[in-house]
Amino acid sequence: MIPYFDTGFLATPILNATGSPIAWRLARLFEAPYPVNRLHVLQIEGMLFKAAASNELPEQQAALTGVRLWNRHFEEGVFEPREEAWEVALRLATNTNRQTEANPVSPLFHLHMAVALLANVTHFLSFRAQARALAAALGLKLLPERL
Repeated sequence: MIPYFDTGFLATPILNATGSPIAWRLARLFEAPYPVNRLHVLQIEGMLFKAAASNELPEQQAALTGVRLWNRHFEEGVFEPREEAWEVALRLATNTNRQTEANPVSPLFHLHMAVALLANVTHFLSFRAQARALAAALGLKLLPERL
């Protein structure tokens, strides 16, 4: 069984957000290290850096804690960087994006789905309805099973 974490799902335990216990429980159904790619890193770190630059102290504190936790998870082998075939993934994402013209979703959802398919993952973990619908349409098993 190979998981693919939606960026929002991945961010939930990093920020100790609502749903964090559920995210960790579901992640633990799979064997660590959990694969993450450069798109995950770019999105998570961008989110953390933006929050750290916020004028709101609670948001800054959550971001700084999140950065430490994110880095520690890599150091401890919880997450493992994975190289992807980006050009192939971008072509596939472009094709699936064109197929959903009537019901558009974020292009990043398409790119994550393409990477997941190329990585032969078995399960897609997400709390986002649009990403889950796209993953289900592409034949991936969803976790949690229901929102």
